[in-house]
Amino acid sequence: MHMGILSLAMRSRTREIDAELRLGFPAWDLIEVTEVRYNESNETRQVASDVDVVNDLEQRYIFFANEANHARKMIARRLHCVFYVLFREP
Repeated sequence: MHMGILSLAMRSRTREIDAELRLGFPAWDLIEVTEVRYNESNETRQVASDVDVVNDLEQRYIFFANEANHARKMIARRLHCVFYVLFREP
């Protein structure tokens, strides 16, 4: 359901998506963050699960609508998720 909403939102936009954020859980106390930047290199890092990863990502990227809060809920439930974001202008 969530992916359908994302694809509908993406079609109505005029600006291209800048990056894809993938959040996963390789271990109980770790969050794996993969940043797939289009036309650039990919970056994967692991952080402790007690770190506010979404707040860190919001410093660099713009999430659509209420997706940052949705990401926090998915992390709390330890569910893998993917979000499409824009670069935050400097």
